[in-house]
Amino acid sequence: MSNVAPSSYFWFDFETTGVDPAKDRPMQFAGIRTDLDFNPIGEPIMFYCKLAEDVLPNPDACLLTGIIPQDANRDGLCEAEFMAEIEKELSQPGTCALGYNTLRFDDEVVRYGFYRNFIDPYAREWQNNCSRWDVIDLVRMTFAMRPDGIKWPKNEEGKVSLKLELLTKENGIAHEQAHDALSDVHGTIAIAKLIRDKQPKLFDYYAKMRRKSELQQFIDPYRMKPFLHISGMFGLDKKFSAFVAPVAPHPSNKNGIVVFDLMADATPLVSLSVDEIRQRVFSTSEELGELSRLPLKVIHLNRAPAVAPATFLKDADVVSRLELNGDVCRANLNILKSTQGLAAKLTKVFEQEERKIDKDPDTMLYSGGFFSREDKQRMEEIRSTPIDALGEIEMAFDDRRLPEMFMRYLGRNYPEQLNEQQREEWEEYRQMRLLKADGGGTIHMDAFFARLNELALDEDLEPSKRLMLQDLSDYAQSIYPF
Repeated sequence: MSNVAPSSYFWFDFETTGVDPAKDRPMQFAGIRTDLDFNPIGEPIMFYCKLAEDVLPNPDACLLTGIIPQDANRDGLCEAEFMAEIEKELSQPGTCALGYNTLRFDDEVVRYGFYRNFIDPYAREWQNNCSRWDVIDLVRMTFAMRPDGIKWPKNEEGKVSLKLELLTKENGIAHEQAHDALSDVHGTIAIAKLIRDKQPKLFDYYAKMRRKSELQQFIDPYRMKPFLHISGMFGLDKKFSAFVAPVAPHPSNKNGIVVFDLMADATPLVSLSVDEIRQRVFSTSEELGELSRLPLKVIHLNRAPAVAPATFLKDADVVSRLELNGDVCRANLNILKSTQGLAAKLTKVFEQEERKIDKDPDTMLYSGGFFSREDKQRMEEIRSTPIDALGEIEMAFDDRRLPEMFMRYLGRNYPEQLNEQQREEWEEYRQMRLLKADGGGTIHMDAFFARLNELALDEDLEPSKRLMLQDLSDYAQSIYPF
């Protein structure tokens, strides 16, 4: 990835059938391209995605967004064409793609959507001087280090909330319809512009630091040079921040660095075994009981983590605001540096335990490995084949995922191109996905109708949303596999 500045920002947002990027599906996409001063380039884009007949939307998601399958299917593109349009935008040379919580959600929707539709899921993130960023971490960094000039909203519990719709309202920014993709994009641009206007040095610093090459210059697990890290994982009470030391490379992710919060006692990392440390890192709160969680986390260099060098801590206001104690941090850092073999020990902690083998190709983007060059060429051939000739394709793939993926690709996008055997396989697959609780979807028919009934019992439900429940019931019945 080069260090050349981007030539444009592309701000985008999805509305989806639920919260799982691997299993849920997009229903709406919106994007706005701007120059680096936030001036629009061209017109905003917004389009819908048809829902294939192998997925049910979460009723709560539909009530939140106001989008029902009937509308998406009437106005939308099939997913293959929907994702192809998105690729055109995100792949334009010099594009920095960003939004609000895009790195953890919307970018995953892109990756899984590209993967399902035979588009390279990663190329648009780094080729042609393209990159990605996330405004939510910019907001967290501003809140932690340079909060002046921004009004920080509070929720019903009286705690600061960084929800986009609350931030825009508190700062007098028009945000007409929260959870409408295009409205959310406008709101995100306005918040980013506000931060750049009020805290330009911080904005420019983090914009530069989104590049992996910049991060690698001072995040070194072997030198253990500490730095400030801002992440949602640290929570509001810690101002989403921690003074951390890099302690080990991740064993299986070359972009991962394990870090430790230096305000926490480091002695357990020395005294506990690998298994005991693993338990104190990965167990649920219920499983931990009275034990405290060890504050080890992984920073991903390719996800634009919000970090700042220790020189930022010369600012007494920052140190006071983040409630950092230099003596405590130095003492824990000395423990880490004086412990021989610590990096190797902690690397073992993060070695993946043998998991249940995932057999669903839809969710095997990461676990299934990379496709061969020959399979990539076959996927390109599929995408370039005229629709009416797709049913004639006969290919021998190298990767065991691809025959099933091709059948599903046809069933979701061009069902009329399924041959007789593929049609039988498609219907068997739909029965499994839609009727079985363990069929691999996020919600199956019984749970779907049960949730509709629960929502209908709410006497305060708006009439328009009550009508949506009926529409959702009608839709589910229309795709019910027999």
